[in-house]
Amino acid sequence: MILEGLLTTRTEDGDVHIAAMGPEVVDSRSMTHLILKPFQGSRTGHLLLSQPEGVFHLTDNVLLFAQAVTGVPYNQPQTRSAETVNGWILEEACEAFEFRIEQADTTGERCRLHAHIQKSHLIRPFRGFNRAAHAVIEAAILFSRLHLLDPEEVQHQFETLQSLVTKTAGEQERQAFDLIFDQTLKRSCKPTT
Repeated sequence: MILEGLLTTRTEDGDVHIAAMGPEVVDSRSMTHLILKPFQGSRTGHLLLSQPEGVFHLTDNVLLFAQAVTGVPYNQPQTRSAETVNGWILEEACEAFEFRIEQADTTGERCRLHAHIQKSHLIRPFRGFNRAAHAVIEAAILFSRLHLLDPEEVQHQFETLQSLVTKTAGEQERQAFDLIFDQTLKRSCKPTT
């Protein structure tokens, strides 16, 4: 099973790096192992290979997803130090899972990093997702794959997702979707001379 969440790692300068990621969960009941699959050459992949530990988060705050995937944070999220790994826990998360990479396969287009959970934290209850929140998660995934997808297909999918946001979003979901949509337009636009 794939669980969409946020990953925090430590940069070379000691700062927090936040990325959206959907790892494979080996057993969703025990949550003892994850298979992280960053793309080769990605910042997250590089950080995990150079410092093989971090924290995976489950959250119902879709604005954090939008900010992480676009790289456009309005405010740096509140964090606290992890307890068993050299990393950070996002205060806005519902759950956090401190992990260490035990095995790394870097032969494919995407790395397969086998992580063992060192400690888990229940920060607050997960309130669930409405349809707009699901649409934001799908938009975030689309944004992360713009380099792989046909622009017309991306436009069609965004139109479908926009309808869900219009019908069911609260303010946070609207802000998150608008951020992803605006950044998608900026990436898609060719400069004119």
